[in-house]
Amino acid sequence: MRKSIFLILGICLAITIGCTESTKPAPVQIDLVGIIPGRSVVEVNSFPDSEPSPGWTNLIVGGFKLPCNHQYSDGKLSQMDCRIGGYWTDESNEVIHNVLLKGFIKKFGPPQLMDTGEINTAMGVKYTNSNALWIDQSGNTLSLIKYVGAVNKGSLTLNSAEYERLDKEADLKAEKARKF
Repeated sequence: MRKSIFLILGICLAITIGCTESTKPAPVQIDLVGIIPGRSVVEVNSFPDSEPSPGWTNLIVGGFKLPCNHQYSDGKLSQMDCRIGGYWTDESNEVIHNVLLKGFIKKFGPPQLMDTGEINTAMGVKYTNSNALWIDQSGNTLSLIKYVGAVNKGSLTLNSAEYERLDKEADLKAEKARKF
């Protein structure tokens, strides 16, 4: 199963027009309102501006209340996936995406990868998607995608470097196992 970083990289390879790489140095540490990969379950669930429930945290990011699903490995945060738009948030994914993109650029600098490829709905309506990816010096990633699965849904995903490494290993293993 491909994760957000590989989705963005694949889109960048397939659609080279509109995809840019930043030449600026990577941020030292990526965090999501102070939450960094590797924090314990207790630390994440007791974080200010969060409302924990089993497997989920309603987190205030950029002034928006986002439902975030979190996964842990060895008791440490490995992934936090926040839902944007749809029935999950009061504001549209486009509004939230634009505010968060500006805020993260101000906080971390330009994303290391940025894709603005075109997508089409089943009815032929064209939209410009926006996928931004920041990678810190440790290899942790923050991914912000305007449209995911539908034009009214987006995502914000924080992955640990360990999660990214394990995901890449699983992808390589699956690739090697394919027979044609």
